[in-house]
Amino acid sequence: MFKLNGLRRFLPVLMVAGTCFLSGCYFAIPTMVETVNQNRNIAEAEGAALESPTGAIKLFERTDGNRQVNAYVRGYNSMMVGQWSLMPSYHVLTTKTMKADGRSTVPYPMVKGLESGIQQFRQGLAMRADEASELDTAVQEAVIAAEKLLMDEKTSLPYFRNQGYRQDGMRGAKTVLPILKGDYDRLIAVMNRIGDQLLVLQKQETERRIQVFADNHDKVGYYAEQCLLDAQDLMAFLKQDDIYKKRIGYQYADIQVQELHRSLDGLKTAAGKSSMAWDENRGLGAMYTQLHELVELYGSLKQGQRSVSYNRMMRRYSDAVMQYNAVVEAGPSIGH
Repeated sequence: MFKLNGLRRFLPVLMVAGTCFLSGCYFAIPTMVETVNQNRNIAEAEGAALESPTGAIKLFERTDGNRQVNAYVRGYNSMMVGQWSLMPSYHVLTTKTMKADGRSTVPYPMVKGLESGIQQFRQGLAMRADEASELDTAVQEAVIAAEKLLMDEKTSLPYFRNQGYRQDGMRGAKTVLPILKGDYDRLIAVMNRIGDQLLVLQKQETERRIQVFADNHDKVGYYAEQCLLDAQDLMAFLKQDDIYKKRIGYQYADIQVQELHRSLDGLKTAAGKSSMAWDENRGLGAMYTQLHELVELYGSLKQGQRSVSYNRMMRRYSDAVMQYNAVVEAGPSIGH
């Protein structure tokens, strides 16, 4: 197998050849970023790429005991949430880049949030006081896999950015791309393990928070948490055994959607009676909007049972969680 050490010696030769060929006649062509972004827009329009199988993960209450798990949550969200995250990048790599013939500009995806995710994971690992847990072990594996992908991305980037594949008939690409795909495969596998474990912890934390808000008569906090829990349960149910692709199961999903509607109505009413500012572009107001859009997309999913609708719903859920996380980061109090 061609190793990356050899690749580092091989690619500069391709770069020199490509640069000499274009010397003095460099013309305006779509850049790598423009091309990838165009493909991402297509993927968004088609709902082709699911970002994270769990959606974004919520931050825990800011306490000393939760600092480590919150670092893991930030690392996970950094790598797994957003149009430029791990799974959409993998989608571009496998459906666009690896199938390109080199006659037109080849899109070269790079995972946004990879470096910050590694940093957050490392911070969390440094906080470990006891024997490593299953989650700690998975995070350590993710750091190793992510660093390998990051190194190989940076090593390969000049070849694609300078369009060396036009000069060698994709010979270098055929060497590089299987290595990159292997990097992605390893990182995706361990990130899915981390997501599953964080999701279990998140549900436990959410149920605890709901009880605390209820005891404190904080209806804004209560309904905010309940909205996200209802949405999480709906998305998990639809994903289980790909129920959303079948006609069975929607009767139960309808009930879950009704519960989400009631929670959203409760949040809006409670917020109106509180002193908190309500901004539909950020914070709880934006979260409310995203979850309403999720409910609207449910109608499309129910009608067509297509992955496009499910993927769009999951994106709205992730966006809602990220808005809620911004509220959590801003301070300890939600409903006051």
